[in-house]
Amino acid sequence: MYCLWDNEEARKRSEKQVLVSGKILPHGYESNGVINIFGDKVAIVLWKEKHPSGFMIENEEIAHSFKKWFKLLWETVK
Repeated sequence: MYCLWDNEEARKRSEKQVLVSGKILPHGYESNGVINIFGDKVAIVLWKEKHPSGFMIENEEIAHSFKKWFKLLWETVK
């Protein structure tokens, strides 16, 4: 699994899992929101303290678009 983290703490938590690698976004891009892309699904979640909320989109074209945006970010972040 490839991840783009917004801080070092998130990286340390995730890299304990098997087969996880990633990069840290530049300072100023911190967010409580996450986007998970898997197959033809995109899950968008806002992790607020006591009331997380989110939704999932199941659409091949939308998932493909998110994968392309992720690839752009991945190639841009050092």
